[in-house]
Amino acid sequence: MKHTLRASVKNVHWGYYNAGLEPVLKVKSGDTIEVYTVSGGPKIIELLEIEDQIPKELKEIHEKVEERGPGPHLLLGPIYLEGASIEDALEITLLEIEPWVDFGYNLFFPGHGSIPEDFPYLRTKCIQIDREKMTAIFSENLKIPLRPFFGELGVAPAPYLGKINSGVPGPHGGNLDNKELVASTKVYLPIHNAGALFSIGDGHSCQGDGEVDTTALETSMKGLIKLKVMKGVKIKWPMAESDEHFILMGFNSDLYEAFKAALRNTIEFLVNKGFTKDDAYMFCSLNVDFHITQVVNRVKGIHAMVPKGLLQGRTNSII
Repeated sequence: MKHTLRASVKNVHWGYYNAGLEPVLKVKSGDTIEVYTVSGGPKIIELLEIEDQIPKELKEIHEKVEERGPGPHLLLGPIYLEGASIEDALEITLLEIEPWVDFGYNLFFPGHGSIPEDFPYLRTKCIQIDREKMTAIFSENLKIPLRPFFGELGVAPAPYLGKINSGVPGPHGGNLDNKELVASTKVYLPIHNAGALFSIGDGHSCQGDGEVDTTALETSMKGLIKLKVMKGVKIKWPMAESDEHFILMGFNSDLYEAFKAALRNTIEFLVNKGFTKDDAYMFCSLNVDFHITQVVNRVKGIHAMVPKGLLQGRTNSII
């Protein structure tokens, strides 16, 4: 069955994940949902001076949503997946992702970003999008190809954690900001509550590994996703797969510790596929690329790209 869920005052939560949120939609395993997310706080949009381009849904959210923070993200959901339990994992298939507005923005501001000492001031840039050509018009002579994805893909955290900041990634997923999670990829998340309580948002039309100035090309995004319960599958951390790679992730406030977490998660993954621990470590050194996901959130990210082709005969599935 196919559902449609558009951002509105009644179905977004601003800046946090919380197991206590009431679901805005209930679906069955295998259902697809067409989602329309929005991005941008009131002060940001005001600075961009693009009043005529702001979606009416975003204006209304600015005017009427009172509970905000601690994070900045406008999250669509949560979606309740029937049959999902804490003994299972959630599979999110990202079928289609594209901007549904003709602009995005990038900004940096004092005290944030990867080198805040070099840029101790605010700068915003409105960037027009050519949706037909799938390019961002950075300047008259520079068009950047779009590679859209959702920065936020998360389930509600364990109830005892209460409200947690949308700005950080963790076992629940959240602010993954992983540019590899484009259309055709699958993301897997641990489940911490009945129904999973999945939320999505933070559309990025393009981003470099690192997201070095704090933001990507932030855009209101349309997507078609499929949610599926992986019954009896237990995982500890978010993971993903594309047509060519298995993608393992690591998070920590220290970037080197995030790398070690990603490496250990990759070794554990390979051991589960039949490697010895020693061979898995060696294989990672020979064939696995470790990318900096982002360095600008309080919790940094590293993701490992494991070539599927080299694991033929072992498994075609990540879990």
